[in-house]
Amino acid sequence: MRWLCFDAVAGGMGRGFSWSIFLLLLALFAASMGMFWMLVRRWTVYHHWSDLSQWADENHMTLRGRNGAELPVPLAELHNASLVPVLALSGKTMTFVEMRWLQNDSDDSEHLVRWHAAVRNITGVWPTAALQPVKQASAMLDLFVMKRFTSMLPPERFAALGTDSAAARRLALSKIPALLPPDLAILLHGSFLILDFSTRPFDTIELTRMTALLEQLAAKLPAHPA
Repeated sequence: MRWLCFDAVAGGMGRGFSWSIFLLLLALFAASMGMFWMLVRRWTVYHHWSDLSQWADENHMTLRGRNGAELPVPLAELHNASLVPVLALSGKTMTFVEMRWLQNDSDDSEHLVRWHAAVRNITGVWPTAALQPVKQASAMLDLFVMKRFTSMLPPERFAALGTDSAAARRLALSKIPALLPPDLAILLHGSFLILDFSTRPFDTIELTRMTALLEQLAAKLPAHPA
């Protein structure tokens, strides 16, 4: 019986080369290599995008790249700056955007600056008012034409700025300076609260921190000036 089985197998092996089996194995190998290549690129080249996409899904936000990203309303209204959005995560009440600022409308990399901003909707309409770190000036705030009120705050951490002294004073004397980290700048403009966190990376850890901070700041904002 064993000899009969061996003869049957040997006879099957002796039928010659099978192109169908070879092509099937080749297709399986190509599919495996393609999947391996996709996974490697996802966790190396596109690792940052993959993390942001997952974070956006978890927080009910939409992630858009350079081709579809748009500036939030308060930044899009600035006509005196060449701001180009690179990444944008937008939700119902807040938006995070990474953008490039081309100084003097130059394409030279030496004049290219990257900014990170978080924008949240707030109730009421504020005249433009801001708190700027003393040790880390915010070039983004400089795009909004404001006066500096040096006597409203101790000079150790923040400087008060604004187009209206009453709004700047109301912001300076509120609880906001105590909640704001010394490397971040805050701007109130119309119905928007803007955080400049350009000193920090644009990643999921900082986006989570900025989300919590935005909610705290919005809850502690003083009543807007009449």
